[in-house]
Amino acid sequence: MADYGLFLKYMFNNADGLFLANKRPRRPDCRFWDQVIENPAAPGDFMTLSNRMVQDPTNPGGPLIPMSSRINADTKTMELVARPVPPGPNGATDKIYFAINFAGGGANPVLNSVTFSCGLNPGISFNTATVASPFRLGLEIQCLLTGRPAYTRITSADPFNPASIDVYDAIGPYNLIKDPTAALRTSCFFKLTVVASSSRGGTNREFSYDPDMDVEMGL
Repeated sequence: MADYGLFLKYMFNNADGLFLANKRPRRPDCRFWDQVIENPAAPGDFMTLSNRMVQDPTNPGGPLIPMSSRINADTKTMELVARPVPPGPNGATDKIYFAINFAGGGANPVLNSVTFSCGLNPGISFNTATVASPFRLGLEIQCLLTGRPAYTRITSADPFNPASIDVYDAIGPYNLIKDPTAALRTSCFFKLTVVASSSRGGTNREFSYDPDMDVEMGL
């Protein structure tokens, strides 16, 4: 199992209340999911995978080539795996970070909090979920969680320009816990809402985003 993060950017001077949208048509650079790994160059810090090695489709017999590991959160649903709580003999479950980056708009603001809510996806009629959220605190289901400083630091290199590195403040990681009755290898479908609250001087701003998340039921 692995750790993943939802990565979001905002500009403080934007008053529309939304995180920045991905640029088009090229790449997911403002709203994306990616795997999170330990940063070997900075103990205690973390980084995104950013690139994975894959077979070149134009050269099936040739060497592996790097490809962006980012998943566009606007166009694709993140698919994760949950296991029972506490994790059984097959190991740990997937975990999630929620990571925020200040992308400009004057002096650095203070990131006061990051809050996320989780509920059943109302757009899925065949949802097998019997509980509203795969997140738990102890044995209790959690549909609303808030993280405050100190945050976990996660760096993310641009897959198209590795010299360009963004620094994110993250909360988590949060375990994904298997639905108590959903069948093995079926999927439960959830809708997330992520809100960041930041301030600068006497001005407070909030930014939000509502991605989908699918969770497969593991052993």
